[in-house]
Parts: sequence; structure tokens; C-alpha cells
Amino acid sequence: MVEVKSPTEKPTKLRSKIQDFLALGSQVGIFIGPEARCVEVYRAGDETILLDDGGRLALPDLLLGWEVAIADLWPLYSSNSRNGKRRSQCYASNI
Repeated sequence: MVEVKSPTEKPTKLRSKIQDFLALGSQVGIFIGPEARCVEVYRAGDETILLDDGGRLALPDLLLGWEVAIADLWPLYSSNSRNGKRRSQCYASNI
């Protein structure tokens, strides 16, 4: 399951929803934070993986051969962001 944070949403609420889906049997939960330009990958029983602009999102156990550069997720968001300002850290650092 994938959650994309809007400017008005609280990341804790979205992370909680991801944890609920994992508890119900989802294999992976992905939190996308455009303002922080960060992706968090959750799996039941595993540590959270934090990806920034230098990372690549791949899910070989679900989508063999598919991957996307994190920096490629932001072009449209970046051109519409407030004065080009963004947070420099992943939201998971606020856990």
C-alpha cells in the first residue's frame, strides 16, 4: 500500500495507517513525503528503509525488475513547491 503525504496531512496518521495494513497482511507499505523528498519503506517485522534523492525504490519480491529513482518522483512537485523550500530530512526522523 502507498500513502502520499499532502501538505495538510500529519505523517503520524499516515504511518499508523500503513502499520494497520501491515498488521492485516500487506507485504509492504510505502510512505511518500514530497515536501521532504523522502520515501519510507515499511515491512512487517523489519526496520524502516529511508530513501532520499540519491536512492532507488525497488520491490523485487513484488515487482521483479521494476525500480524508480527517488529523484524522479519530484519534478512536478518541485516546480510547484513554495519558493523551492523543502525539508532536508525524512519524516521518519520525527518518529
